[in-house]
Amino acid sequence: MEMFAHVDRTHPNNKVLYILRRGKEDGLALLVTMVPNLTPENWVRFSPTRRHRGKLLMISDGELLYNGDI
Repeated sequence: MEMFAHVDRTHPNNKVLYILRRGKEDGLALLVTMVPNLTPENWVRFSPTRRHRGKLLMISDGELLYNGDI
């Protein structure tokens, strides 16, 4: 299963993505949210660099395949 996640610096509430990777007995899980500190675990913060408008992530089977600024 593939998933794309995008944030746009110009949107007032959609500027940062937080990702948490969890291992499960039957595979991996990659949780993506825009809510900081959703759980007490260590979330990784993704946001576009100042020179770019947005951030695009591509995820497949619990693995982050692409992390790029657009």
